[in-house]
Amino acid sequence: YPIETEVIARTEPIIVEPVTKTEPLSGYWDCTYYAATSMGYTYHPCGASGNQLISGYSVASDYFPFGTLLYIESDYMNGRFRVDDCGVGNYNTIDFYFYDNSEIPEGFLNTGRVPITITVIE
Repeated sequence: YPIETEVIARTEPIIVEPVTKTEPLSGYWDCTYYAATSMGYTYHPCGASGNQLISGYSVASDYFPFGTLLYIESDYMNGRFRVDDCGVGNYNTIDFYFYDNSEIPEGFLNTGRVPITITVIE
């Protein structure tokens, strides 16, 4: 018997080239989080970039190159962040690094995935 399968295309964000560094990227972006202690670490590990991850500052992205500085706005996380890791599994998701779940804003911890606006700083 033939097996029916559904192929789900990997969606990439729609990017409009910013006119200035302060213009946000368009398209759908969302964010998640991960914590070192939840993965069994007792120290801040290094990201795939080779940089030691900094809680509340380092993010993982499969879209932006390592070292890219981003200004991110969301309901729970706002500010400057640096891409130090990858392995998110989706081009339009940013994964915030925290050392421990106790450092994650409570609303974000309970929601798990939220929409964000991204502006590339450098």
